[in-house]
Amino acid sequence: MRSTSVALAMLVGLPTLARAESLPLDLFAVQPLDLEPGGELTLKGAVHSHHDGALLDGLNTRMGNRIVPGGLVDAEAGGLRVVWQDPEQHEYRMVAMGLPGPACREAEVPSPCLAPRTLALAQARLLTVAAFARSLSGEVQVESARLGGVGTRLSVLVRAPWEYPLAALGPLVALGGWGWLRRRRRRAPSIGEAIASLVAELTRRLRHGDPVHRRLLVPIGALADQMRRLERERRRGLAEGWPAETERAAGQLRAILSSLLELRRTLNDATRAGRADLDQRLLLDLHRDLQLALDATHEADVIAV
Repeated sequence: MRSTSVALAMLVGLPTLARAESLPLDLFAVQPLDLEPGGELTLKGAVHSHHDGALLDGLNTRMGNRIVPGGLVDAEAGGLRVVWQDPEQHEYRMVAMGLPGPACREAEVPSPCLAPRTLALAQARLLTVAAFARSLSGEVQVESARLGGVGTRLSVLVRAPWEYPLAALGPLVALGGWGWLRRRRRRAPSIGEAIASLVAELTRRLRHGDPVHRRLLVPIGALADQMRRLERERRRGLAEGWPAETERAAGQLRAILSSLLELRRTLNDATRAGRADLDQRLLLDLHRDLQLALDATHEADVIAV
C-alpha cells in the first residue's frame, strides 16, 4: 500500500510542475493574467535604458548605487499585491488580490493584469514612448504556476494513513472526472472564434499602444465584419449541405486568420526587441497586407456570384 501511495503522490504532483509558464513582460500594453484569487506570479529580470543609464525591473529603478521605487509595472493598479521581493536580483513575487484593478478596468481586460508604466517613465524623461522604448535593452520574464499548489496539497493527502484504501482514491477519481470535463469543455475553437479572439486581442493592443498604430484598426474592424458574414455562410453551407459554399467561406476565413496572425507576430517581435513603434515602411506594409486580405474576400465573393 505504501508503494502505491507514493506512486499516486508522484503522479498527482506532476501537473504542478508541467503547468508552469513563462512569457515576456509586454511594456506597451496591459497584459491580462489567467490567475485565480491568491494565485501567484513572479517577475524576473531588468531592462537597461541607454538614455540615462537607469536599470529598471518590475518594481524599482536603479540609478548608479541608488534604488528608488517605481519600475516597469504598477502592481496595485493591476489587482496584484507584492508578497516577496529581491531588488538586488530583480525578482518579485505577487499574488492576485481578487479585486478589480483600476488599470485592468480602464483597458477593458479581466483582473488581475500587468499594467506597464512605460508612458509615465517616458514622460519623466521628457521622451515619447517610442523614443524611450528605443533606448531599452533586456527583458523581464513573467512566470506563473496556474494550478496554485493544488497538486502539492493532494500529494500530501494521498500519503496520509487512510483506514480504507478506496477512500484515499476517492479524491483522485473526482479530480480525474473534473479534469475530463474541463478537457471536454476546452474544445478546439472554430475558425470564426479564433479570428474573433485574435481581433479582440489586436484591437486592445493597438488602442493602448503607439497612437500611430491605430490606423490598423480600420482594416482589422472591416476584416472582423467579413469574418462574421463568412462564418454565417460557412455554417449555413454545413447545415444545408452545400460543400462548395462551405469550403469557399472556410478558405476566406483561413486567409483572414493568416493575415491577423502575421500582424500579431510582428507586434510580438517589436515587443521582444524592446521597442514600441513600428517603422513607417513596416506599418504601411502591414496596412497594405490587411487591405489585400480584405480585397481578396470581396473578389472571391464576386467570382462566386
